[in-house]
Amino acid sequence: LLMIGVGVYPFLPPLITAILCVAGSLLLLRRSQHAAPEARSVAIPTFALLGLVIIGLLFASAAPIPGRLDLLSGFNRHEQNNTVRETVQKLPSESIPAFSVTRNRAGTLRIAIIAMIMFATALLCSELRGRHATAFLRILMGIATVVAVAGFLHQWIIPAEKTIWWYRSVGHGRPVGAFVNRTHHAGFLAMLCPLPFAMMLSSLGTRRYLRAAIGALSALIILFCATSSLSRGAFAACLAGLLATLGLYIMRKGPSPRLRAVLLSIVCGIVLVAAIRTMPVASFRSDVSSRLHTILSPAQMASAQSRVSVWKDALRIWTHYPITGVGANGFRMIYPQYRERTDRRPFFLTENEYLELLVDGGVVGLVLVGLLVMLLIKRIRQKQNECEESREISLAVAGAAVAVAIHAGVDFPLHAPLYSFVFASLVGLALAQTGAPPESGRKQLLSLTIPLKWAASSLALAATIIVILLMTIGSNPYNRDLPYVIQTAKVSDLVKSLGGSPTSPHVWHYLGLRMSQRGGAPADMLFAEHCIDRATQYDPNNYLLWEALGGIRRETGDIKGSDEAYARMTSLRSWKSAPKSTEDQY
Repeated sequence: LLMIGVGVYPFLPPLITAILCVAGSLLLLRRSQHAAPEARSVAIPTFALLGLVIIGLLFASAAPIPGRLDLLSGFNRHEQNNTVRETVQKLPSESIPAFSVTRNRAGTLRIAIIAMIMFATALLCSELRGRHATAFLRILMGIATVVAVAGFLHQWIIPAEKTIWWYRSVGHGRPVGAFVNRTHHAGFLAMLCPLPFAMMLSSLGTRRYLRAAIGALSALIILFCATSSLSRGAFAACLAGLLATLGLYIMRKGPSPRLRAVLLSIVCGIVLVAAIRTMPVASFRSDVSSRLHTILSPAQMASAQSRVSVWKDALRIWTHYPITGVGANGFRMIYPQYRERTDRRPFFLTENEYLELLVDGGVVGLVLVGLLVMLLIKRIRQKQNECEESREISLAVAGAAVAVAIHAGVDFPLHAPLYSFVFASLVGLALAQTGAPPESGRKQLLSLTIPLKWAASSLALAATIIVILLMTIGSNPYNRDLPYVIQTAKVSDLVKSLGGSPTSPHVWHYLGLRMSQRGGAPADMLFAEHCIDRATQYDPNNYLLWEALGGIRRETGDIKGSDEAYARMTSLRSWKSAPKSTEDQY
């Protein structure tokens, strides 16, 4: 389901969450039926409890705040909410919207759904052991190889721009394969490339040369396709993941297996370079070569300079929301106020998952997620099974984790549901290799033991609630911040969107635009001018907003204010000039 293009089907993440909850419920019921009476309970380990707490906090931050209690969430939020209240009060037909702690309720709900998917997937995959875990790893390797080849065809051989898998049109991004962003497609391949590479290394150690050849071929195909995507960050992440896998293997093996592994890795590198240089498509060779060449001078790359700029702006945002941040996925609603560069459109995300976590979650979010990662690493580092399959899985997961860690430093791949889903499945496989199921592990600092039937009932209840919500209100609650939804929304829907995103310049702009289109009544035009003026305050370096403000002020007769807005527009874009008024024409 995720592979068909979750970026353009917003109902899929909650639907998949419901499916995973049902799968977990059936698994627990099956275990309850086959377990002895004294073993019909499950111990939820500390890291799982912490994961549930994080998911609960995400939903809590998106929940409506009663009355004016938003003052408890901070002075900045209170002032932003008051601005919306005072504005909406001028519309007798509209009621004051409900506000949340997060500055982007819709985006926070999407992140909460992704967190639920990751949590359920990791716990389900932690039940896979022995040949089942190995089979799952082989399936992932096969999927990665097929996706790599199909993505290469989609990008270079049978190009179909602005489509998902040639069939679904999208109006934004540079889609490749199942992703609306080619860098996420490449990052997906980078994460999975260590899997066949680990199989190759493990098979070399046991002298299973046919399996080693299959792994080498699959790794080469994935690496070649990841490189051809033109994503430099993903290429660096892929290379780091492969080197980490090789390094970990060398640390564990003797001289002879080490030598074979290094030699075969060098041969794979030579084959990769030869494949790129002999590709018959001339534009492919020139584009890939020039793209990789720029990695040697990262400070001169326009994308690197742009990222550094947005990282500096993001740190300034954090100083104003240091404790709890602006809310998950709230960066996009706050950043336009703080951006210093005027030569580009605002970023939706920080292009850095670590910085995004700091800005969106503040110190609290950083500490909670950091503690969760530490607990997971501690659990995974417990004594693992000594079988060869377990060592292969450990190699693959370690390499994938390094690739994800590197790529997350220059992009936001974990915001893509498919990417997060697969990474969580690998984490679950790593947990499965500790040799102890969650309910029989060592005594922990904090754990909770509940009957298996209670746990199964809780998951079934969660799935039922999700399905009911999808059937009644659909995906509307977590779509209100998306540009294509805002641009076609009615006045009442835009007012509701202000409740979830009080500082969104996009929502303020289109609310003013809708009011100006009601018929031109003076009160409506003044209200429209107020809304667009507020949009310029929330995005002062957007010349399009100043142009819209100049136009609406001219229509209301405020010539001086119109000239000031157009002057600001011209200062941002020198090639733009104010339109001539009727008086000027005569």
